[in-house]
Amino acid sequence: MTYPLSNPVNKHDLISAVDVSLSRMSPTLDPHMLVQQAVQTISEAGATTTTTVPDSKKYPKRLATIYTYNDAPSSPKPMSAKLPIIGFCTLASIDISSSSFVEPSKPGMTTCRFAVKRADGDYKRKLQLKEKDIVNSKNFSILCQQLRRNHCAAFFLCPMTERAGFIVALDDTFDACDYSAYCL
Repeated sequence: MTYPLSNPVNKHDLISAVDVSLSRMSPTLDPHMLVQQAVQTISEAGATTTTTVPDSKKYPKRLATIYTYNDAPSSPKPMSAKLPIIGFCTLASIDISSSSFVEPSKPGMTTCRFAVKRADGDYKRKLQLKEKDIVNSKNFSILCQQLRRNHCAAFFLCPMTERAGFIVALDDTFDACDYSAYCL
């Protein structure tokens, strides 16, 4: 999977909770615990009749605006506009030995792509990116580099759309590896 060349389908804000640290890749959580928490949170959201919005004080940091493509899941609902990162786990803990080729490793998982506008080399000049787009791309690039360096995946949870997933950075042998990632 390389940097997507097709047009994006949806736009999302990748946000993080107050207690999430990208530099320390913490909290580090067991993926089974993450999945149990996801199932419980989604069940609780389904049991209530009101739709809750994540508390803005709990999720104050917008890391980047990212895009999904036609391979993103859309049934029963597409991913939500806000994707809150709640923790990290090792690639090995979700049965991924390398980020060079990611296949779904658990039942019910699918693979899709996340990306931002490329801000490397000639692309920055060719696309005539605005400063905010360059900053956005660099923020996502830092996340990808940290995930790759620490052999980790970031876990996001969206109870309103009944979705949860792992963000896995592309292997650094891929072109534009800092501007695109896998989503499981």
